[in-house]
Amino acid sequence: MCFPGPKHVNSIYLVRHILNSYTRKKIINGREYFYEMTPYWDREKKKIRYHSKYMGVQKENGIEKMRTHLPRNIFVHGPLIPVLRIMRELGIETILDSLFRKEDRNAILVLAAARAIRSLPMDLVHTWYDGTYLVKEYPCDVSSQRISRLLDDIGNSRHPGQVLLCLLVADEA
Repeated sequence: MCFPGPKHVNSIYLVRHILNSYTRKKIINGREYFYEMTPYWDREKKKIRYHSKYMGVQKENGIEKMRTHLPRNIFVHGPLIPVLRIMRELGIETILDSLFRKEDRNAILVLAAARAIRSLPMDLVHTWYDGTYLVKEYPCDVSSQRISRLLDDIGNSRHPGQVLLCLLVADEA
């Protein structure tokens, strides 16, 4: 590849100099949008190509992004209503509060709800949980690693017997 310029200049310097990023302005429907253009060498096509990254629109105080990643504001709630009501009427939250830390309690309640509503494999609970109202009601980590650790802790401790005993005593009362 031939680069313009003096012959005594190192060609690597020229490649770096030529392949610097720059800002590009595009006018779409009368609005000015700015993009950062980063060149790269495409070995297959043997020419310089560009990656573009959206920067935003021109405002009074500089370039600002028009849209950022908006938090999810719509959560599934309907199928959870009967399950949450049953959990509260049976006092399961209170029983679990006496045996576990709050985050562990929340994770157990989320796993129970996921099993009752969707019968999901444990490694898919996290994806389902992110789209439900449970994210606000019972904040916790339900990654597959965390679930495995929690279930191992429950299985290797005195908690399973205590939970069953508490449920039986609460049922008789």
